[in-house]
Amino acid sequence: MQAFRSGCGWNKVATALLVASITYVSSTVPALAQKHRYAPEVEQRIGAAGKLLKEGNFDETRKVLQDAIKMDPACGDAYNNIGISYFREGQLKDAESNFRMALKIDPLYLEALCNLGLCLYQQGESHYDEAIIYFRQALELTHNSDPQLHKNLADVLRDGGDYKEALKHYGEAVKLQPDYAPAYNGLSMLYYRTKNYDQAYAEAQNAVKMRPNYALGYFYLGMIETARKHTPEAIQFYETSLKYEPNPRYASDTRLKISELKAGLAPPSFPFGATTPPPAVNENVSDLVRAQDWGKAENVLERMLSTPSGKTANNYNNYGYVLSRRGKFEQATQAYRNAIKLSKGKFPQAHYNLGQALRLNNDAIEAEQEFSTAIHESQKLNKPFPAAYNAYALLLKSRGQLTQANKYYKVALSQAGNSMPVIHYNLGILLEKTEKSKDAVREYKQYLTLAPSGKNAKQAKERLKRLTGDAR
Repeated sequence: MQAFRSGCGWNKVATALLVASITYVSSTVPALAQKHRYAPEVEQRIGAAGKLLKEGNFDETRKVLQDAIKMDPACGDAYNNIGISYFREGQLKDAESNFRMALKIDPLYLEALCNLGLCLYQQGESHYDEAIIYFRQALELTHNSDPQLHKNLADVLRDGGDYKEALKHYGEAVKLQPDYAPAYNGLSMLYYRTKNYDQAYAEAQNAVKMRPNYALGYFYLGMIETARKHTPEAIQFYETSLKYEPNPRYASDTRLKISELKAGLAPPSFPFGATTPPPAVNENVSDLVRAQDWGKAENVLERMLSTPSGKTANNYNNYGYVLSRRGKFEQATQAYRNAIKLSKGKFPQAHYNLGQALRLNNDAIEAEQEFSTAIHESQKLNKPFPAAYNAYALLLKSRGQLTQANKYYKVALSQAGNSMPVIHYNLGILLEKTEKSKDAVREYKQYLTLAPSGKNAKQAKERLKRLTGDAR
């Protein structure tokens, strides 16, 4: 979970969204963007849309703002705020097009520059270079005096691997605002990724010192202590994070981390290294899945699916997952097909799971099709799905399409970060096949660093020893 809640320091209303904050322009609050003046009826609609956006009523927000645009086609604030409504829903391409429209009207519109940078950042590595351009332009408009913009730019630079430049901008952020907790947290993640765990720990401690209720800061401390093999301390930090975490999805992630550490076991996993089971809508089912009590989980789900209200896409998906874990692949494939039918093209996880069941039932051709569909659907939803890219790459590799497989492994790695170590192992094998031994060694070492006791650790050490004479 890498949730960097940041924004543009000159914003009127900073709204925490997904993994970043994006700046909303309300006509009722003075700020830099108030150089845009409109007729009273346009101003009224911008203000009304602001209230709707705060309430999460995105469709109505857009309707009101479209009215404002009809009245004044040069209303850049309306395009900016429509972009925010799409961003809040995860529709990043629609958000991007509206931010670009705002900038077409006013190329020096600070909030839109900042928001477009954030939107591009969220779309992944292929958009980082352009995101950097917009953040730098925004910084120029603020005379390099905005700590949040320095932090946003540093995040992109860090995730793109430019640690030296990222370090510079994190430093500027904390220099300008010494109590800016997210900047310290960003520094912590930078040091974590470079495996400087002691410095990562110190920066995360700075973050929670500046903001004692900072859930993400405590979560990072849990990650760091896990990497340092300080399990009791990691559990304590995760529990503190959970205490302050308002986002249900992040809270669920944190609870799973705690349960894994307390059990001393790896979590139940999909083949190919996906790290979590599908979401269970029934808490009892979730507990049974985490306990790997597949028989009881199957019985509970059968009872749920026997009722009209229980026949949901999630329940069928969970049922398929449990059946797969029990080796009932034909029944599992039918359950997944039911989930897909009910979801009407908005359930990439079910396609992925169906692909796994088909693969395990020796139907590699159809499995490959399902993994491909999972990738395409996740792209439409603007959601990362590294497990699907990894699985698809494995099948491509098995058919000898090594160049294509390499491409999909790299996408999987860019999306997963350090959350799926097995991708490094799989990529290492491919690199060996293409006689890129030096690169293969790098991937095996990275895998062993991230998963020293992983399922493939023994094989990775053997391959390293064969390539270098040293299994370390």
